[in-house]
Amino acid sequence: MTALDPGSRFLALFKALQMPFGYEDSCKLSQGRLLTDRCLVSFGRDALCGDGANLATVTRILSDLGAPSLCQTWLADHIAGAGVIHFGFEADGGGLIHKVYLEYVRDARLALETPGGPRAPVLVHRALKWRVGTDHIRETLYWLVPNGNLGLEDRLAQHDGAAKAATGMARGILRRALARTGADDLILLDVADVESARRSFDLQLYDAELRLADIADEVMQLGRDLDIPADALAGFVAGHSASVLGHVAGGQDASGSPFATLYFGVQGL
Repeated sequence: MTALDPGSRFLALFKALQMPFGYEDSCKLSQGRLLTDRCLVSFGRDALCGDGANLATVTRILSDLGAPSLCQTWLADHIAGAGVIHFGFEADGGGLIHKVYLEYVRDARLALETPGGPRAPVLVHRALKWRVGTDHIRETLYWLVPNGNLGLEDRLAQHDGAAKAATGMARGILRRALARTGADDLILLDVADVESARRSFDLQLYDAELRLADIADEVMQLGRDLDIPADALAGFVAGHSASVLGHVAGGQDASGSPFATLYFGVQGL
């Protein structure tokens, strides 16, 4: 029997639960690098935990994903109020990075329904990310913040700094999105690691129904800015040209270097 590759093993773990889940592909662009073996799977919290806070299934998943033991404590401390649980996979230079996200859907919805937007920052996602087989672990927080009477494009510009190329791509994509839907249908989150230099944005664009083919010019320009081999990037974009863009993230990573991530092709499995 042929051994499964890491990405297939990751998916098999969730398929074995025999319950429906959401699946989304992603790719990450950074200096000279294009990472395409990445994905995100999503479950309603009640599907995994029942009506109460039975964490046995999630605890077993985290163990199977090689999560450090402190993840179990973190989960118990922060699961209250979460409506969705996401698990992430990334193959990075021969190593594996796994992730778990708690999404506070109700809090986010209430904030978005507030006329004029939230009056104070609202935590939408809390995530832990770890490199398998090491003690390397990071906590990342995703915030919906007051807009300060700024439009989405001006708020993206606040992230320029060392990541101007990534925010430039995002602003170009935003303009395309706004030609298809209103600003109220798009969501911009501010993202920061608790103990690293990562500072970034996450722009959700599902309602615009853009496809990767629609944003190829912006992606290829970012590739040139980051010295990513053009043939590899063009081939990747062409291979996923019909996939619908879900959200685009970018900014400076934990080391202070620029990056951008595209999430696309959401589907149910």
